[in-house]
Amino acid sequence: MSYSAYLKPRQDAISEEGIEGIIDLANLKDESKTKIEARPDDFFQLTYPTTDVIKVLDEINVRFSSAKNSSGLFLFEGLKGSGKSHMLLMIYHLFKNHQFARGWLNENGLSCEIPEDVVVIINKSTRKKSRQKV
Repeated sequence: MSYSAYLKPRQDAISEEGIEGIIDLANLKDESKTKIEARPDDFFQLTYPTTDVIKVLDEINVRFSSAKNSSGLFLFEGLKGSGKSHMLLMIYHLFKNHQFARGWLNENGLSCEIPEDVVVIINKSTRKKSRQKV
């Protein structure tokens, strides 16, 4: 028996283009709000506080709520589909959409001090694959 017999995608994850499983930060500009990236409340409802999420929240909290030294740079590494873009989008919404972020943090028993006067800049890198001639 195949996995499809047991696993059914949520209805909100299905679009005319198929299953929407890939986070794309370019979709933050979706003015029609059809993409999950542009809907912070829905995005947070689909975000589970994994160990990695909690580690990042702890570092952000230390950075903005204490005098301790803390890194301002995060390096997200992992295989395709391991949640790197999801984590980046979560951080974006934490800083950009305080109301939804606070609600999600409270629902999950988490705390993280987020300053409200932050300027958020998105710079999506696009690397072109180079082709070598032999």
